Amino acid sequence: AHFEPGGNLLVLAGLAWGFLVLQLIVYVFRAVPVKLLQCGRVEYGCGTEPNGYTVPVFCMRVWHADAMKTMASLNRMVLVLDGQTEYAINRAYFKLLSDPKQNPFDFFHILKMDMRFMLFDAFFVNLLLNGAKLQFQTSYWALLMYANLDVNVRWTQFTLCLTHLTCAHSWFRKLIEWQKVRESRIMVREEFRTRMAVADWRGDDKVV
Repeated sequence: AHFEPGGNLLVLAGLAWGFLVLQLIVYVFRAVPVKLLQCGRVEYGCGTEPNGYTVPVFCMRVWHADAMKTMASLNRMVLVLDGQTEYAINRAYFKLLSDPKQNPFDFFHILKMDMRFMLFDAFFVNLLLNGAKLQFQTSYWALLMYANLDVNVRWTQFTLCLTHLTCAHSWFRKLIEWQKVRESRIMVREEFRTRMAVADWRGDDKVV
């Protein structure tokens, strides 16, 4: 079979850039309120919009904190996102203990919202964007080596290895956060099993 080195390199580069643009569009419409697109008014002051608002992506209802987390994830603001899952779990436990009329409904709702953002990041960033980026960089480096061009092999290998390690670290961090949410969910389910036996929890628990 005839093989043309580098024949699909432009396709790989196009995929990487395409996924980057796709993530930008999806994340922006995951934070912009529908009523703002309809020329409505949205209050952005402290304590405003207590009931949240609907965004175009999947018609989800989000709050200002969710929109800010989306923008932080889009712009790779790692220090802002660090510890957000632990904060969500602590906030869920606080609601569980401070509002007996709603427990454990609010607990599962908070974890479900956090899990939605986690799954979005895992799919759009870790799977699509990072996967295409690693494929392109690895293929480009292999093509340079195949053509015997003058490249700094050690430096190229170091940067390529560093890229793989950072992507792997981001992926395993998502798994660790998922495990923390899962353990919290199981513990609360066991504690409230008598009340949960007569409730339909698929709405709050299906994503987890």
